[in-house]
Amino acid sequence: MAPKLSDSVERLRAAGNQSFRNGQFSEAATLYSRALRVMQEQGTRRPPLSPPGLLLSPGGPTPAPHSPLRPCLPAASIPRGRPPTSPPARSPQYAEVQGPDLDAQHWLWEQQEIKAHAAQWILEFLVHNVKELEVLLMCNKSYCADNAHSVSPKNRKATVERAAQLAIRVTNPNARLRSSLDHKEESVLYSNRAACHLKDGNCRDCIKDCTSALALVPFSMKPLLRRASAYEALEKYPLAYVDYKTVLQIDDSVMSALEGVNRMTRALMDSLGPEWRLKLPSIPLVPVSAQKRWDSEYHKETPKGKSKETTTAKSRVPSSGDVERARALKEEGNELVKKGNHKKAIEKYSESLSYSNLESATYSNRALCYLALKQYKEAVKDCTEALKLDGKNVKAFYRRAQAYKALKDYKSSFADINSLLKIEPKNVPAQKLQQEVNQNLN
Repeated sequence: MAPKLSDSVERLRAAGNQSFRNGQFSEAATLYSRALRVMQEQGTRRPPLSPPGLLLSPGGPTPAPHSPLRPCLPAASIPRGRPPTSPPARSPQYAEVQGPDLDAQHWLWEQQEIKAHAAQWILEFLVHNVKELEVLLMCNKSYCADNAHSVSPKNRKATVERAAQLAIRVTNPNARLRSSLDHKEESVLYSNRAACHLKDGNCRDCIKDCTSALALVPFSMKPLLRRASAYEALEKYPLAYVDYKTVLQIDDSVMSALEGVNRMTRALMDSLGPEWRLKLPSIPLVPVSAQKRWDSEYHKETPKGKSKETTTAKSRVPSSGDVERARALKEEGNELVKKGNHKKAIEKYSESLSYSNLESATYSNRALCYLALKQYKEAVKDCTEALKLDGKNVKAFYRRAQAYKALKDYKSSFADINSLLKIEPKNVPAQKLQQEVNQNLN
């Protein structure tokens, strides 16, 4: 049975959670910081498991030149790649990106890609190749014994001791579990503190803490989503897009990630043009083990009798071609509305939504057509969908208020008008509609 973490760490985290629920984000961040310090002072944190003598390279961990591990591996299995010691040559695909921070941004993207690749390699190696690692350790020990003349006694003894310690950690389930629990607990603390920073608008520290959390437990959902939100707030749309897309590899029904991808797609198309995908950092491939971990955690937390919603067309992420086709169909619908042909416009909007139903304006435009045809219930449904995608869609609030008024649901209509006026206090049509609804309420 794995030992429990220090009570003081648990108490500090619980106190931090309570402060967060109370809206005291600075206090919660302080408590999480204290919990992290306690963990590190008491030695509960253990370094990530990695074989001795391995160097991280863009292609994954590689035996160091002096390491006795190198002769034990076939030449073909040693990854090759440029070590991250100098900025890479500029790729033509970045040529259209403007601004003084191009080189720094380019370098940051490549470094992030290298780290993600290395983390993925290590995760897959540990999960699926523990037996191979044991053989590697035996080979390492054998090599030291057979090549005593080429290894000094001091170095030979140190290498064998390190191999023995690693063998215990790899082959002992309790040691692996203890290390895993420590990393998970510390990752949660970093992620929770990141949430506090995000609430306080401190996006840069949020990104740092999310990155620390992901270094401990790669491909965790909450840190990825929080980091994506922070990148988006800082207008670093390419990096936000990568994190949102990574989340969708883990679970393609996460609505916040779907909405994020849609927002980033629009922003990137506007800023980088039609070939924006060529100017992005590559999206890390999520290993199957991480997806299984998320599935098992999700089912543990899901109450009995409730199952995960099946993936439908609604949760499908549209391709760039789908987005372009959807936009063209929406424009055709807009032209038909101008001509007063609302029935045909509904058909165009519906066809547009079949290609990409992540466009809030398409729903609110179709709702306008339903209002014109006095199909008020359908108008309410479309406005509701539009507001799910964009909670500040003023037209959706106004049109749903109109539909509720026509259905004589004056309270709902009044609530929608109030929501609209909070966004646009000087909206004259909304003020006029508010007066009309007030008369019916009185």
